Amino acid sequence: MAKTTLRQIEERLRGMFTPGEQRKLVFWYDESASFENEVNQLDLPGVTVYRMEPRTQFATKWMLEIDHPDESFLIYAPFAKPPLEENHLADMLRYSQEYSTDKATMIAQDFDLDERTRLFVQEHINFFAAQDRTKRFYDLGTPAYTEETFELAMMAVLCKCPPKPEELVRHVLRGALDAGNESLQLFEKFGLATDFWLVCKRLFGYNPAGKNLKDLVTCLFATYAAHAMDIDAPDEWLDRSLPQEGEVLNFLDSMMNYLPDQPYFERFSATAAQELNVMQVLGQLQHTNPDLLLDCTVFAAAETQISSWIMNRLMEENTSATLKGYSIRQICEERSKTYFGAKDAQKELYCLLANACTVLEAVHFVPADGVDALAAQYSGSAWQADTAYRKFYLSYGKVIRTQEIEKLQALVEKVYTSCFLDPLAVRWCQSLSHDLTTFQTERQTHFYSKNVSGTRERVVVFISDAMRYEVAQQLFETLAMDAKCTAKLTPAVSTVPSYTQLGMAALLPHVSLELQPDSTVTILGKKTVGTAARESILQAAEKNSSCIQFDQMQNMRRDELRSYFSGKTLVYVYHNQIDARGDEARTENEVFSACEEAVEELYKEIRRLTDNANIRHFIVTADHGFLYKHDPIMESDKVINLPQAVIKNKRFIISDDTQPVVGAVGYRLGDVLDTADDRTAYTPLGSSIFKCAGGGQNYVHGGASVQEMLVPVLDVRTQAGHVETQKATVSLLPTPETLMDGKITLKFLQTELVTDTVLPASYEVFVVNAMDNQVSTKRTIRADKTAGCVDEERRTEVTLTLKKLPYSRENDYYFLLTDKDTGAVMEKRPVKIDIAGVKKEE
Repeated sequence: MAKTTLRQIEERLRGMFTPGEQRKLVFWYDESASFENEVNQLDLPGVTVYRMEPRTQFATKWMLEIDHPDESFLIYAPFAKPPLEENHLADMLRYSQEYSTDKATMIAQDFDLDERTRLFVQEHINFFAAQDRTKRFYDLGTPAYTEETFELAMMAVLCKCPPKPEELVRHVLRGALDAGNESLQLFEKFGLATDFWLVCKRLFGYNPAGKNLKDLVTCLFATYAAHAMDIDAPDEWLDRSLPQEGEVLNFLDSMMNYLPDQPYFERFSATAAQELNVMQVLGQLQHTNPDLLLDCTVFAAAETQISSWIMNRLMEENTSATLKGYSIRQICEERSKTYFGAKDAQKELYCLLANACTVLEAVHFVPADGVDALAAQYSGSAWQADTAYRKFYLSYGKVIRTQEIEKLQALVEKVYTSCFLDPLAVRWCQSLSHDLTTFQTERQTHFYSKNVSGTRERVVVFISDAMRYEVAQQLFETLAMDAKCTAKLTPAVSTVPSYTQLGMAALLPHVSLELQPDSTVTILGKKTVGTAARESILQAAEKNSSCIQFDQMQNMRRDELRSYFSGKTLVYVYHNQIDARGDEARTENEVFSACEEAVEELYKEIRRLTDNANIRHFIVTADHGFLYKHDPIMESDKVINLPQAVIKNKRFIISDDTQPVVGAVGYRLGDVLDTADDRTAYTPLGSSIFKCAGGGQNYVHGGASVQEMLVPVLDVRTQAGHVETQKATVSLLPTPETLMDGKITLKFLQTELVTDTVLPASYEVFVVNAMDNQVSTKRTIRADKTAGCVDEERRTEVTLTLKKLPYSRENDYYFLLTDKDTGAVMEKRPVKIDIAGVKKEE
């Protein structure tokens, strides 16, 4: 054992004497004289081992300084080091080194520790009793330790985390927030508990009399929330705020943005919210100073209170209400990007509220007069009410239906029906009756001759059953954001009655249409029901054409697609997602979901055919649209006392009668079909239905309303291969030359709107020193605004907080704007920092 130990000592001593260097003295006080018999066995090239006996200090000093002033010595003393006042070699020790087999001293020598830190090691020497802990500590390397960094490294070894203050605190907080915290128990065991709280004091300024983890978490969140609200923050939050705001903000921001830490962040937020009575405090703010709610992003309760404020405004039908100048829809959009606002349930609620707001704005809707004016009004902007109604109910099916949401639903339904749907439907019926043969908007019956006939390039026509205009608008917007697509959407007026068999026939080449008693339609005596029958008629006009069902084509592989389209110039593809669900009573409540699926299916198939079948031109249209109301139709809303009908449907009847019907509007069928047919097509006036048996009642079509009759003609041209795109950029607006306060508000302008070739992007801004070390909080700027936004929406403000560090006006600092995804520097703008009362950098 002694020889093994001696070899270890020999290796350590050789490391202290570097060959070829100038004279060196090393003193070894061996209090227990454990190695007095072995010391002469040491093999130290170029070094003389000198044994110093007690009471020979002057003789030793004479020998070292007078007799052998140029030689290197190991001075071995088999006794304790004398006290300073009795040590006549103390002056020599100042320019020499000491060696000791005492573990604390050996560690101090390994890391070149000062005396204060060596004493700290001695006090905590039991930490190094375990070989694995000692190894992990040495594996950290040999930085220039101080007592603070040494104790930090010891705690990091116990926690198995990087030796950084924020990482240590993060690791400790991942455990229990009470006395059962395993990390704190380890610190206590090794006498480091006080040192941990010193880390928290230095990092955050946390130093209350009674320190505990729950209080620390509460103070962190109080600081973050109070910082955002500034002087308007609740007193109870300001009282718990910590002085090192910048470090607190960085710490919680990093937890929010680091996926593994997010569950802990949410747990801490809930704990702090309970300790700070956040729900109650924010509830009071909702009534006294609701603007402040937008400043709070670290508590889920903020989203609850903001949602409640919006709900109250909507129930008052105050759709123009604002917070900090943001409209209700803007609030919903922006809050959906915050940490808790982006959670699925809350995001869905914001979507519901935003769409409810759009529907409720229809309380001021006034329909235009005349078919052409109505078509222009609806295709211009009025379609948004129908889309918002549809999206509202998509969200309504996903959120928890509280009493408040049930009340909002009732209001939405009332406003949509009485202020938008019915007035628009009545005006359309009246206008259509008057303008049936004279309106100029494209007619569905002219679709083939106007859009397809005579084309010299291959065209694929998607006919999506019941895809009303507003649903096609969503598909148009999706295509418009694709760099490889160019799309144009125009409206066409369908036949009346607006049902499948007549609409499908109207899209085929024809001179006139014949409506048979069984409600089927023929063209020159040929049936138009079914894919084969329609293909026969299409090929009679264009021999290189065909018809196919969407599902059949969707299942084709690439080689099958190319084979199918080879030699064809025109293909009609029949897509049935919406009508298939809506026409069944048991699935009619799924029709709005079917609209979403239809948009996704068509977009994907357009892209697939472009890439796999070399198709470049597509047209998407529909046979008819539809009406859907969530609440059941009341018996009082059904039209009764109907004339004798040849064909009878909830939204239309065909009769040989020509007399007026109360609650209905009649149209001469021959004017629709371009024939001498004198029968009358009756449709209910407005959105009501005829009283007849069968089928569902919420989803209907066949009548005369904008939603049923205004069908899309979406012309799409695509390209394959690579298309150059770029990210939307932001510009940092003028900034101060010198920062004289710890908080800085920066303004940014999104310089390009997001389009098909300009993609949304996110950037980060913060302050750095000349070494590019971050000295402020970091904030994200999103460049995601699209066409249609007002100029003010392109502007973004963020507030940075400087860390409490020493700064000097003589040193260089910079505002750094970087791409959040790539880290690329977008702008580096110089700035000076001169804050009164802050210790100057040396």
